[in-house]
Amino acid sequence: MQIWLNKKLFVFILFVYHLGFTALFYVYTLSNSSDANRYWFQNASALSTNWFDHLGIGTDLMLFLNYPFAVLLNLPFWFGFLLYGCIGFLGILQLFRLCKKWVGEEVQCMGINVLPFFFFLPNIHFWTAGITKEALCFLAIATILLKIFEERYRSLSLWVAFVFLFLLRPHVGMMLLFAVAVVLLWVKKWRPVVKFAITGGVLVVLTAGYLLFLQLSQIKSMHWGRLLRFNEGSILSFRDSGSYVPMLEYSYPMKLFSFYFRPLFVDAQNVFQWVLSVENLFLILLHLFVLYVFIRYWKRIQTDTLFKIVLVFALVAGLLYVQRYANLGIFARTKVMIQPFLVLGLLGCFTRLPSTGSGTRRVRNDET
Repeated sequence: MQIWLNKKLFVFILFVYHLGFTALFYVYTLSNSSDANRYWFQNASALSTNWFDHLGIGTDLMLFLNYPFAVLLNLPFWFGFLLYGCIGFLGILQLFRLCKKWVGEEVQCMGINVLPFFFFLPNIHFWTAGITKEALCFLAIATILLKIFEERYRSLSLWVAFVFLFLLRPHVGMMLLFAVAVVLLWVKKWRPVVKFAITGGVLVVLTAGYLLFLQLSQIKSMHWGRLLRFNEGSILSFRDSGSYVPMLEYSYPMKLFSFYFRPLFVDAQNVFQWVLSVENLFLILLHLFVLYVFIRYWKRIQTDTLFKIVLVFALVAGLLYVQRYANLGIFARTKVMIQPFLVLGLLGCFTRLPSTGSGTRRVRNDET
């Protein structure tokens, strides 16, 4: 793609492409009720509330952030989509910056640089193009991973993004923090006293995050049996949806496959699911090819710290989400906070081989 050589042109085309999804999401929401209606105070009951009634976490935080725009300034619904579409695109820009530093300029496949096509995968754009928590979470996660790659652990934006992620979606913040802590404590040669202090601090934060999650999810109890019953009830609540997946009947490998790689063509019931089927087929082929690369070059392949973090994050998130979700649409919406970063890492595997083709860049083990 020649536009890849002109970064400003590429970003502009990517922005226009993203705004197309914003318009699509807006039109879809006008005829199909979604969370965006509630977040932008389109429901009559929400208009009787005050700003500080929504000072809280999770959905309350979304309402608190949107109240000045939607209620005090009475800005139209379409403006909310434009605002969140731009926020979502900032997350994609952070992903773009991370790609340049982590993966490089090219990933060659049969003489074609496939890296630019990664940024046009539709699922990334759709769920970050509207008034969604995903737009904010994606920006936060991309910022966190970028700062970790740069080893800027004292960066203000890193900690602000982590705090915001915890307040908006405590369980996502917990999973990412767990992955970061486990990998850094594993690979970094810090003094034992430093590792002990970090472990203690992480355990405190994870405990607080778990308590927040219990309150948000209405479980409100740390009893294991209650948690299992709640998860089963959550899965069964999707039975009447149009794209229900019988997760309770699946083995764990099949659950993970369904979460990350469905819908496929046999599942597709509408245009959106057909488009996702094409994307998921590409992702399956990519994973299979990377698995082949790891098997063939297992003595030579190099994985850096950030790749390990993203891999642990994806595995933990997948294992936990399959306990509660059983709907293809929810799968697509949820994995947008995880899968793009994993796919970027997998594409980078081609540049981490000790001997690479011309035009590719090798990422060193210590380049994190």
